[in-house]
Formats: sequence, C-alpha cells, structure tokens
Amino acid sequence: MVDLIISVWGDPSRWKPVNGYTVEMPDGGCFFTASKPYKSSLGALMEAFPDAEVLLFASSTLGNPSVGSYSRLVSGVEGDVWYFLRSGEYCSDPARVRVVVFPGIGRFERGVVKSFIGWLGQFRVAAFLKTLDFILECKPSRVVLDLTHGINYMPTYTRLSVFDAITCYSAINRVEVRLLAYNSEPFPEGAGEASGLNIMLVEDHRFKPKWALSRLYDLLASSFTTWLKPAPVRSVFRCKPPQYSEDGWRRLYKCVEKLVRAASWGLIIPLAEAVEELPSIDLASLKCELERFSYLRDCDDLVEIRGSSLTYLFSPVYEAALLLALGKVINSLGFRVQRVDGGFSEADLKGLADALLQKTPLELFKHEWSQLRDRVKLFKELGLDVGGWRRLKAYTEVSNVRFRGRSLLEFMREVEKEGGRDFGALTNELRCEVEKALAEGERVENPESRNFIAHAGLERNVTLVSARGESIYVKYDEKLRDRVDKIIKELT
Repeated sequence: MVDLIISVWGDPSRWKPVNGYTVEMPDGGCFFTASKPYKSSLGALMEAFPDAEVLLFASSTLGNPSVGSYSRLVSGVEGDVWYFLRSGEYCSDPARVRVVVFPGIGRFERGVVKSFIGWLGQFRVAAFLKTLDFILECKPSRVVLDLTHGINYMPTYTRLSVFDAITCYSAINRVEVRLLAYNSEPFPEGAGEASGLNIMLVEDHRFKPKWALSRLYDLLASSFTTWLKPAPVRSVFRCKPPQYSEDGWRRLYKCVEKLVRAASWGLIIPLAEAVEELPSIDLASLKCELERFSYLRDCDDLVEIRGSSLTYLFSPVYEAALLLALGKVINSLGFRVQRVDGGFSEADLKGLADALLQKTPLELFKHEWSQLRDRVKLFKELGLDVGGWRRLKAYTEVSNVRFRGRSLLEFMREVEKEGGRDFGALTNELRCEVEKALAEGERVENPESRNFIAHAGLERNVTLVSARGESIYVKYDEKLRDRVDKIIKELT
C-alpha cells in the first residue's frame, strides 16, 4: 500500500509545540501517539504513516513583495519553509517532503503591512494541477489530507482541489483510492505549549473508477451552462489578457462538451466523434498555459508589484483544469477510433460504450445495438443488400412489415427458436410489402429529438448503416448534420 500525505500551511513561525499529538487511525478506532513534541500535526502524521511521501502546500503570502518579482518571492518562501522543516520541530523526515508554493491572497501586518490582491481561482487551480501531477507520479492507494494548519480559505480550497484531483486519478488509472482527511483539536489560547491534542479523522472516502468518471461528467456538465467563454483565464482588474492558444482551448471546450453530453445521454456516435478528435488537441501545451495563469511557472509578467503590495492581474478558470483532466482520462484509455468509409465499427463503439457510458446509458446502447444487429440479420435472410449505406429507417420499416399477425422481426426470432427455415419463399410472398417499406425508409425526414435520445443517438432518420462481413458500421447523414448538432447542443 502506497500512502501520500498532503498538508497545507499558513505561517509556521507562530506555531507552538504539542507534546503527544494523538492520531486517530482508520479501520478499528485505534490511536497513534507521536514519539516527541511537534509544532505541526504533519510530524505526527508522518510517524503514523511512516512510509508516506509528503506534498506540502505553502502560501506565497509568507514572502514579501518588496523583493521585486514573483519568482524571487517564491524562491524566498521555499527557503523559509525548508528552514522550518529541517529544524526537526515540524516533521519527522524532511527527505520525504516536496514543497510547492501556491499564489495566496490576503493582507498581513507583522512589522510591515503587505498585501496580496486577487481572486481565489489561482490557488484552487494550482492546488488541483500540482496534486494531480504528484498523485500520478507516486500512485497512492491512500491519500492523507492534513487540513490543520491552513488558514482562511486554504483548508476549503485545498480539500476541494485534492478531492477533484483524486477523482481524476482514479478515473485515469482505473484504481480505487481512499481519502483520509484530518484536522487537529485547537491549540489552547494563550498557552506556550500543549499536550495530548487529538488529530481527528474527519473524512473517510473511497473513490472508485466508474463513480469518478461519472462525477467528472457531472462537474463539467454544470459548467457548460455557466462558462460563457471557452478561455483559460479571466481578467480580474479589466486588464487585457496575455496571448494564449485561443483556438486550442476552443477546440478542447467543444470536444469535451460534446463528449460529456454524449456520455451522459448514451449517444454513441457523437461520443465516438469526440474521442476521435481528442488526440489531435495538444493537451500538454494547454496545461503549460494553465500553469502559467495559475502562477506556477513563467508568470512574473502576470503580477503587479508596488512596494509591499502584490496584485495577481488574472485568475485562471477552474473549469479549464477539469477540461484538461477529462481529456487526460480519455486519452489514458488508449482508444484509437478507426473509420471505414466514414463509419464507426461495432467493435470500437462497444469498447467506447463499456468504458465511458454509465449504467443506464450503457444498457440503452446495448439494447439498441442488439435491435440493429437483428434488423441487419433480417435483411440478410431476405436476400437484401446490406453492404451499401442504407438509412436506419429502411431497416426499421422492413422489420415492421406485418406477416401472419406479427412483425417480420418477431417472425424471424420465432423461426430461430424453432431451428430455422428457408426464407426464400417468404421473400417472394412479401416482395411488394418489402419494396414499399424500403422506399418509405429512404424518405428523408427531420430527426426527432425524443427518438434521438431514446435510441442512444441512433435516430432512424439520420443514421446510416452498412454491414461488411460480420461487422456493422454506422454514421450520420452529413446532409442532416446541422440538425443533429443542434439537438446535441440543446441537451442539458
């Protein structure tokens, strides 16, 4: 079992020692007591989980803007945090710790007044990106989240970002992960030291891959109704945003929007189209841009410093991070959709459905595809051509032709149960009715929105079908494409 501890720190210079920190352990209600006094709950948790790697979030507000640039400020904060870690009073083994400085905000008065002005988006996005990177690197089965020493917004946004990052990791690697969130009892006011404070387990959550993917769909589905512009950054103070890959972000937004809508409603062809397009989008470059807007790299020009005041001029959009994450999830599955004469194969569609559809949409797709296979089989039994592209409506109309009190499709299924028979005579007997059904099937009508959803996107008016050997291929009629896209866009 691989453990990862994530801890978030405010200002450690004011913390005081606790003799005998006691950690509530999972599974069994037992407790672990630290071997020595620590000024941080991190030390006790590192003893309780002795093999865990540690990711420590520190705030840029520990530094002083007067150093002149944001990169210098971050370097100074890193040095100060390592000074505390190496003292032995805050952690048990500094070699297991990795420090990341995030862009914080607030006004502070300790000798000198210093201000960090901006929104909270940069902290939340930075925490999400770095957590996901580190989790993908160390591949933990348990994440121990220490929220004891965060101040103001830090515990809330850290918990949200870590929760979402674990969600993405579970979906990407298709593994179960457990989150254990901890918080300590408060330090006695005015005391020089304390003894026997409990570090309490306040949350115990298990992430499973299917649930994680579904939650990602839900998070993004709601954002598509509120995020008006597919851009990775907002101007906080009406400044002109720096250049970014506008076309790349727009493509990613549209692709993931289509994917989420298709997966949520079980629309198999639009889902395949989105998965097909995604590998052509440069996610790595877009991630670098989002890291810049999150003040994690090459960002000196994105802040304004005046004396002891620092202003973050722009704020990253959290939904942009989720777009990248879902893109990474889909690419991790390794699907490479191959078209034949513009159509998607049965094997590819079934693979996508099993991996990306939730339970109810998946059952809907399986039912519709089973119906489609039976209709193609009926055409073959009747000696009708299935190699060219026919409208699905033609297959439907022929299968509904009445014969001896039931449809042809029902008749074929009954015959199969009885051991089969020769359909040759039947074809001659029904030739006129079948020809009428084929002619009706080729009449173009507007797609019906209700049927589009109810039949897994395989709406009979717009879907074209072709059978090559034992495999079936489907695609949309390009002449009706604008109507299909309108239906998908209106789904919420």
